[in-house]
Amino acid sequence: MRSLLSFGILLLCTAASGAADAPSVPADIAAAVSDASRPASDRDRDANRKPAQTLAFAGVKAGDVVADYAAGAGYFTRLLARVVGPQGHVYAVVPSSLFVYPNIVKGIGEIETWTVDHPNVTVTFASALDAVRFPDKLDLFFIAQNYHDLHDKFMGPVDMAAFNAAVFAALKPGGIYLVLDHVAARGAPADR
Repeated sequence: MRSLLSFGILLLCTAASGAADAPSVPADIAAAVSDASRPASDRDRDANRKPAQTLAFAGVKAGDVVADYAAGAGYFTRLLARVVGPQGHVYAVVPSSLFVYPNIVKGIGEIETWTVDHPNVTVTFASALDAVRFPDKLDLFFIAQNYHDLHDKFMGPVDMAAFNAAVFAALKPGGIYLVLDHVAARGAPADR
């Protein structure tokens, strides 16, 4: 599985760099990213996060059921909700181990407030492993910039074999498990 994840990350990096073979951005994803109602703080992060290319690579579309794991304040949750539309659903997952971080708690409040007017989003809370169980089978399990945290005290440590098995069990046949992450260079200081 590691080589599959590495290959996916390599493809995403290629797509995000604007290479000629990058996937074209569907109109619904472009509309979600250009939505003027998105918070300014989200739009400010777009240059680094490359949301249009990321979501095009993920293949998310109207009607999909998606989990945004470790959703934080909902940067990708809001975009995913707009793309899947009223016939789809997004589970914004917040592992309970993150409740000790004030910025996470503030973000949870922001996304919960936002979901009042967006019934196609459900915010869920549970332990890291229990948070991978959903009432519906998923088209996409999306984790951005937090997969590495499952290995340490920030969100874990989590039994990664059990976590990955639970993710694959949560997916529909042909569903996508997308890990968007980074790894620090050996010896680099931790910076949270």
